[in-house]
Amino acid sequence: MNLARWVEPEMIRGRLILIPMLNKPAVQAGTRLSPIDGSNMNRAFTGKPSDSLTGMIAYYISQVLVPLADLVIDIHSGGRSMHFLPSVNMHSLENKPQMQAMLDTAAAWGAPYRFIYRDVAGSGLLPSYCEALGKVTLGTELGSASQFSVTTLKIAGEGLRNALRFAKILVDQPQIPSTAESKVVAAEEVEDYVMAPVSGIYEPFCELGDRIEAGQLLGQVHLIEQPFIAPIPVYARTSGILFVRRAFPLTAQGECVAVIVRPYSL
Repeated sequence: MNLARWVEPEMIRGRLILIPMLNKPAVQAGTRLSPIDGSNMNRAFTGKPSDSLTGMIAYYISQVLVPLADLVIDIHSGGRSMHFLPSVNMHSLENKPQMQAMLDTAAAWGAPYRFIYRDVAGSGLLPSYCEALGKVTLGTELGSASQFSVTTLKIAGEGLRNALRFAKILVDQPQIPSTAESKVVAAEEVEDYVMAPVSGIYEPFCELGDRIEAGQLLGQVHLIEQPFIAPIPVYARTSGILFVRRAFPLTAQGECVAVIVRPYSL
């Protein structure tokens, strides 16, 4: 919304399509799932015209707006359940020129991390659809548990402008080079995504950015209904850096509690 109010037509080369929110009912309810049809917008693509409301919105985005675009940016916070290190995200692609263009545009953004991730929570993602069409596609994880700070808002606002300048879409001024290194990390193994073995209260033992070794104790889950039973340990299965950590203590079996990343090179 800040960008929409700030930008002027003479600053743009080409077309800039801004969508403040894809699913208004979900945004107003402060939830990932739409209160109208219970659907997750980021699991609804490509959708279809006869779908529920969420699917119809996804169909319009995928069939009408995405074909007009060379660059697609999908801005997210870290979500309600996870703490993320601030990052610009993408999948690893076999199309190396497209992948390099995405890494370069993400570097221009200037976020502390460029995160290469694997889909472990279902299909129907907007970024996956756009990447498959050959679009330069970036997502973000900025903020945590629906919270934000002055720092994360600055990464979002200044980074978005710089990415658009790098793509020669925003031509108000030259791109401002980032003064900090943007590290490229990846979690491409299923074992990098650590799920809760049981339901209960998750107690973490490690903080974001910590070096983790395979077999290391990441935390433990306390059984709510059996408080006198020893907590269930949660171990890392790969080595790397703790990039994501569970935000809410209350955890259901199978929910992600940690993600481990390692340096990535194309």
